[in-house]
Amino acid sequence: MQLIFSLGISNIIYMTIKVKSFVRHLSSSLLPQANYYRKIAAASFLDSFKYLFTLILFLNLLLTVYLFIRFNPVTINKFFNNLADNLNKYPYDLSIKVYNGRLSTLYHRPYFFWLEKDNRKRLFLVIDENAQPKDINQYYSDFLITPKDIVIKNRPKPIVLPLDYLDNHTIDRDNIVKLKDNILQLGKILPLVYLLSTPLLFLILSASSLAVIIIYLLIATAASLIIFRFFLRKQLNFKAVLKTSFHAITLPLLLDYCLMVFGFKPLPSLFLFLTTVFVFSAAYEVYCLSPTHRS
Repeated sequence: MQLIFSLGISNIIYMTIKVKSFVRHLSSSLLPQANYYRKIAAASFLDSFKYLFTLILFLNLLLTVYLFIRFNPVTINKFFNNLADNLNKYPYDLSIKVYNGRLSTLYHRPYFFWLEKDNRKRLFLVIDENAQPKDINQYYSDFLITPKDIVIKNRPKPIVLPLDYLDNHTIDRDNIVKLKDNILQLGKILPLVYLLSTPLLFLILSASSLAVIIIYLLIATAASLIIFRFFLRKQLNFKAVLKTSFHAITLPLLLDYCLMVFGFKPLPSLFLFLTTVFVFSAAYEVYCLSPTHRS
């Protein structure tokens, strides 16, 4: 028992040291600092890669927790129940046909499908045989179905999907009732889906982020070397600058994740530009301003 207790205390101390070390590296990597980045130049390539890997895991863990809180099972289940209740109000006499990529209804007038959010009604879907894709802005609806397209609200420009991609269908009251029953069944298994999908989401986000970030760093490192070679007349080692980039990307990466959390779309070109600036600045601190690396 005492051995187990001692091992537990040792693990806690070990983890505390690792966390403090990561936080120290994180704070020091935010902006290119000559003294810190010169220490990186003397460190191993693997140690710098471990820092980047840990940073990506940390950020994706926070992102996964944020997504779980925002789209938690209670919220999603409430949405499903709301959707099922409103589907139950679907008119008995409304039949919608999609034939050869063109929509027609028996109403010959717009059909409005509403949902409730925070005790307020919100227009979710409009079906209008006489509408154009641009009319989604006039309806203030999330979705609009025109005679030829499915339109999804999006900024700055709506997403338009031609009905040609759909098979021929007829939607009536019976189809809607079946859809409502399926939605209610899905709501029942939602907690299990969340339990299984959340760790999987974390792994997918982390793996894809690591792959994409490595590509960005390779491009930023190559661009920095070109600037050094042709404008500063310095020939630097690719692996050495790449190692420095694992730390230099810290602030651009934090900003990119913050933008996603606050609902802004990622801007790959801006992220690449910032990454290149920070990689170049860090390499400049190490290989141009350092007395031991001056020409």
